[in-house]
Amino acid sequence: MNSIGAIFAIATLAAACGGGTSGVSSDTLVVDLDASGETTVCDYIASKSTMHAATCSDGSTITLDAQTVGMCLARLDDTIANHPSCTATVGDAESCIDAVAALTDADLCAGDLVPPACAQLLGAACTSPGV
Repeated sequence: MNSIGAIFAIATLAAACGGGTSGVSSDTLVVDLDASGETTVCDYIASKSTMHAATCSDGSTITLDAQTVGMCLARLDDTIANHPSCTATVGDAESCIDAVAALTDADLCAGDLVPPACAQLLGAACTSPGV
């Protein structure tokens, strides 16, 4: 079984940059979130994040782990502290978590784990390796 927790890590960062459904303005830069905004965005991300397991035709299983509020806050703190030039917005994050939540078994089995909606959040300007 393969665990793809990194996808929801991306989604976490993505939701932190979202489109307003979290309750935080969609044009707010992730790096400009205060503690209250971080918590609000991470609550939204965690609410959209569920464990998803797909059994593929070759018999393998691909698993996306659920994202917790604590995991989200740690990743946002890393982005804020280490990537001040990140231009991802709360809207970007919300779009990403929505796209990740919509991944189908076929997407997972085909290896399509990173939706295009997450591209802004995945750049070196916004993420640290291994976080």
